[in-house]
Amino acid sequence: DNFNSMMVKSRLLELMGVLSRAAVEAGAKYKNVSPLNYKYIKELFDINTVIDLKEWLYSLCIKLSQKIDEVDEEFKEKIIYDGVKYINSNFTNDISLNEAAAASNLSSHYFSRIFKKEMGCTFKEYITELRMEAAKRKLNKENENISSIAKEIGYNNPGYFSRVFKEYEGVSPSTYRES
Repeated sequence: DNFNSMMVKSRLLELMGVLSRAAVEAGAKYKNVSPLNYKYIKELFDINTVIDLKEWLYSLCIKLSQKIDEVDEEFKEKIIYDGVKYINSNFTNDISLNEAAAASNLSSHYFSRIFKKEMGCTFKEYITELRMEAAKRKLNKENENISSIAKEIGYNNPGYFSRVFKEYEGVSPSTYRES
């Protein structure tokens, strides 16, 4: 091969340092990038062909990219955790998607998209499910009138609550209570 292998490897080590710093600046955790560097340094000194050097560099870039993506996934889960925590604490109030997104410091569009991807349902479907489960518990345990239960779980209009409950459970709240 007509290349100065030590010079090329030296430049690749410099490049690896730059790429690793860029990955950390993009959000990858240093504790995950550092062992990766040691692995790639060790591999680099065993390489003898230009083709293998290209494959090494490509592999390094892919691995560093994956380290950034791992943090991105953790970040999304944290967003969902914060958002779900807010919703779970406030579902009996008249909360909006904008409020849940603001609690997570995100735009409502981004929060909605990530929420649906991670939770498997929309914001509205999730709140409805929480409210219906709370209503069922109250209908089973308490002798409270349906209008009061509706208000307690976040519905100001008892008629609307009854319609939503019937769509969700297939029976009216009073029929559910009797069964």
